[in-house]
Amino acid sequence: VDCPPYTLINGTDMMDYVVNGVPATLCRFVDDCTYTFWVHQNREGEEQLFVEQDPVCPEPISSSVIAAIIIVPLVVLVIIGLLLLLLLLIIMGIINHIEVKKFEKELAKSKYTKNDNPLYVQANKEYQNPAYGK
Repeated sequence: VDCPPYTLINGTDMMDYVVNGVPATLCRFVDDCTYTFWVHQNREGEEQLFVEQDPVCPEPISSSVIAAIIIVPLVVLVIIGLLLLLLLLIIMGIINHIEVKKFEKELAKSKYTKNDNPLYVQANKEYQNPAYGK
């Protein structure tokens, strides 16, 4: 006996189930669930079908699992980005601090103070108006 136009398990005519001393062919029909049944030909030549009571159905995926699959990687990505920005901020702060210290050290070493610049000449000349005061 061959399976009806359904899937034959293991692709063979494997006889796993015996009905009244006559072996039956194990078959499977897959829809949303998997239905297992045996096709059997009795001594009179009639085909009989023996179906398992409970089909095997996959459990539906809940919306919370789908949300977790989408949200968790996004949250991890945002946290990693924020940590990288914080690390960059700390590194830039350290570099700026070093530059400020270097600048202050150079200021302390300079020969001229803020008020004494040899390149700047004060404009304090006095001019007499010849037409005024006569």
